[in-house]
Amino acid sequence: MKKFFSAASVLALAGALFMFSACGVVNNNGVIAGNYQEATDEEIVQVVRALQWNSLLGAEEGAEQFFFGLKQEANLEFSVQQGDDSLTAEANMNSQIALEFAGDPQEVSLRMSGEAEVSGEMKAAGSEYKGQISANQYLDQENLYLDANIEASGPTGASEKSLYGKIRYEELADLFRGDTWMPVQAKSDNISAAQNESFDIEDVAELRAQLEAMGVTLAVDTSKGIKVRLQASSTTVQELLEGLIDDFYVASSWSELNFTFPSTLLEAYIALNEDGKLLACSCRFDVEATISDPGFNFSELTGIFPDQDAPDITLKSKGKFVLETQGKDVSLPSDLDGYPDLNLTGILTGFIA
Repeated sequence: MKKFFSAASVLALAGALFMFSACGVVNNNGVIAGNYQEATDEEIVQVVRALQWNSLLGAEEGAEQFFFGLKQEANLEFSVQQGDDSLTAEANMNSQIALEFAGDPQEVSLRMSGEAEVSGEMKAAGSEYKGQISANQYLDQENLYLDANIEASGPTGASEKSLYGKIRYEELADLFRGDTWMPVQAKSDNISAAQNESFDIEDVAELRAQLEAMGVTLAVDTSKGIKVRLQASSTTVQELLEGLIDDFYVASSWSELNFTFPSTLLEAYIALNEDGKLLACSCRFDVEATISDPGFNFSELTGIFPDQDAPDITLKSKGKFVLETQGKDVSLPSDLDGYPDLNLTGILTGFIA
């Protein structure tokens, strides 16, 4: 059992890499192309044994220090349509990432330089609202640095403000109840290379059972290196959405909404070269849902009120997260010491207000 949980934790690591999230190994749709076939027991053993820190990052045996470069791309689109009312949003992010390991390969120092843009538009009750955020962001050993511009407009006029400064990692951790992964000295104590190496045929059945229970299919291409594709079933995607929607107040429970799902694509990829080094990983999704006879209008800005004549709601969301390896280091601006401290709680309170 211990060996299995170690294998599962490494698969979870691959999932976390997707969310960090170009192109070459990954095409414009977020797909790592390959001749994927259902994985045999032997191929599953090969995949799990390959998912080890040292080999994934290309560290030579006995190396006390080494460098690992990455480039990241994320693209997200979201829309809601109900009669003449609509909400659209789009986000794009590109970053250069450098991981540096000294001594213990489970202790990671991270540097990042990136840019992001988020835009949105809402049309409701004959009025139009627009907003856009463009930002440069950086990471070093202690802080997240932001240099952002925020624009908003609506029926009462337009506004613009800047956000310039640094936020301590400790404050970010406090915001997420102290249990979030932080870039400084990140540790993966639950991942043991020795345990992964001992993963064998007798452990495969349990892993298959876990994947089946999750509604996830595993396919591989081992013709050159290793490529892995994980695909979630339509039922799994719907259950994920159920959990998200239950967090909102538009209905007291999922069962009160009449959903149909014309599209429920959710899949992830990982590619290793013939030496077992990570080449790329990606995740992509394309989901469309319809709420028939919702009984409310999503665009009511002062709250959700019953409306039995409200038209159907169509929701669409698609996106990709891509991470590819590269040999370049990250150069951070020389003026980061001059960034003032930002109060994250105050910033969020200001946005919500």
